[in-house]
Amino acid sequence: MNAEQNAQKYAIVTGAASGIGKEVARQLADDGWHVAITDINADGRER
Repeated sequence: MNAEQNAQKYAIVTGAASGIGKEVARQLADDGWHVAITDINADGRER
């Protein structure tokens, strides 16, 4: 999908401090999605 198609797309990614969750959140953001992240690891959420 291109950024124009994703302009109104929102995602909540859990486990986003590392690993697959981090990469999924990064890819969605790079593709123009609005991304909210959460993880039990508070240090990993700070970016």
